[in-house]
Amino acid sequence: MLIFVRKKHILKMVFLKNFPAPTEGIHHIEPETRVYFDKECLGKGTVHISENVLCWISSTGSGFSIEYRSITVHAVSIDKANFPEPCIFLMTDGKI
Repeated sequence: MLIFVRKKHILKMVFLKNFPAPTEGIHHIEPETRVYFDKECLGKGTVHISENVLCWISSTGSGFSIEYRSITVHAVSIDKANFPEPCIFLMTDGKI
């Protein structure tokens, strides 16, 4: 899995920090996921999607968390003009 985040759509800077993965209400866990912030790869880690939190935790333990009221998988993009690898676009109604 690959997640691509564009800076122009971010209202606040995302800071990576250490925190535990959610343990309750888990809907999906996806290991070996790379996250990109614009063109910078933040590394490989695991995505956890629970009832109200989407978080990514790298192999070093740092990551980010997004609390949301709703989440939608908007699209799987294979347009290499947009990004060189297939990636998933998610839309959330929440806060970083």
